[in-house]
Amino acid sequence: MRICRLAKLLLQPARSVIRFVYVSVPAPRHNFWKHGGARVRIAASLSLLAMWLSCSIASAAPVETGTAATGGLSKSTKIIHVTNLNDAGFGSLREALKKEGPRVIVFDIGGAIELESDLRIEKPNVTIAGQSAPAPGITFHGHSLKIRTSNVVVQHITVRPWSAMPHAKGDQVDAITVIACETCESPSSDILLENVSVSWSVDEAIGLWGENLKRVTVRNSLIAEALRNAGHPKGVHSMGLLIGTKVSGVEIAGNLFISNLRRNPVVGGGASAFVANNFIYNPGRNSVHVYKGANTRASLIGNVTKKGPDTNDKITAFQIQGDLAVDSPEAEIYAADNHCCDDQLSSGGNGLDSLPLASDPATVSKFWKVMPAQDVWAWVSRFAGSRPAERGITDMRIVSGVESGGGKVIDSPLEVGGDTVPPSSEPPPQLPSDPLAPAGGGNKTRLEAWLCLRHFEVGGPRTPQCPESLEELHIYLSMP
Repeated sequence: MRICRLAKLLLQPARSVIRFVYVSVPAPRHNFWKHGGARVRIAASLSLLAMWLSCSIASAAPVETGTAATGGLSKSTKIIHVTNLNDAGFGSLREALKKEGPRVIVFDIGGAIELESDLRIEKPNVTIAGQSAPAPGITFHGHSLKIRTSNVVVQHITVRPWSAMPHAKGDQVDAITVIACETCESPSSDILLENVSVSWSVDEAIGLWGENLKRVTVRNSLIAEALRNAGHPKGVHSMGLLIGTKVSGVEIAGNLFISNLRRNPVVGGGASAFVANNFIYNPGRNSVHVYKGANTRASLIGNVTKKGPDTNDKITAFQIQGDLAVDSPEAEIYAADNHCCDDQLSSGGNGLDSLPLASDPATVSKFWKVMPAQDVWAWVSRFAGSRPAERGITDMRIVSGVESGGGKVIDSPLEVGGDTVPPSSEPPPQLPSDPLAPAGGGNKTRLEAWLCLRHFEVGGPRTPQCPESLEELHIYLSMP
């Protein structure tokens, strides 16, 4: 916490001081405060008073989080069609990602792409519009999706990187990795992962990493069944979502985390993140948690944790590593309306009700309207995942376990039947004519309106990018 806040709290009346020290100060100081030591106590109080008076008591302005990424949408957009499910070559997704310039990638076919290597996005200004595919949508099997550039939108895609063929020894396989580009002209930024389903990773299901990475949003997604004993070099793993050290401006909102032992999500030391309205079912040892480190900024609001078969009996709504005041200097952690376990309000473990958490949000988002915790399950059960209106067999199994109290942390997808994704048997939805022309009655192009229409049709909610109703979009697209 801020040094001035620490000094102020320690200078409060004796009962308050004892309560604070009991939670946050190492054991030898417990004995000091319990047994007296008047002269030293007076000297310490005077030093703390001077420290407090020399500090500015005003809180730092909250950090803005989230992204307004536009991806490939622009006046010069190229529309690239994926026409097959091949790993590479003409008409493949991998080939489309090699193109330059603003581009929107649409799919003329649905089914599983069996990746032979990681699929990499390394050129900026691209949208992968999974909602454009016919049922059952687009799934990646066997390897990761890795993003190492800026202004990327990934929507309505499923990634399950586990493979029956073992990966290289020591390989740490995420489902989706977003990593800072150290050699790029500008830092990696403005990444939107919206309505994705990710599972069966050896490392994180989603990993955000690199000190120069900023403005990342993960929303309305299903993050589930990260593998426990699947060859990670550290042994037992099963991690949901990592916000790495010093990654900034991250928004994690409206997601459904299921059967991940830890990191549901975790905020790394020195990172800034807005974590709101996520539903966590069957975490193992940690639900939402924050690693120790200087200058961390986090707001944890309206998150709900529900116990499952693998959940530790002592689980709480959120956890903070170490001694907040000592191990995380200048950190600002705000928490409100977080619930755990039979609807008991909880602000964390190990007496966190007594910790000097920030009194105002440390981070904010203009892209997410916070809802009460009691409404979160209804939201995620309706809107989370790659195609919530027409969930496939695997997503349906995972989500249904929440209400039944089933599900489990797994070591291998073979324990739950694997994942069979048949190719589409229907023609693709048709793009509108003259897609870059203005849509009648709105401020979108006909392409943008159509992408929002398809987003709604496969089960997505209204968003800042798609604030209109389904009916309004139909009207816009029907107008000349």
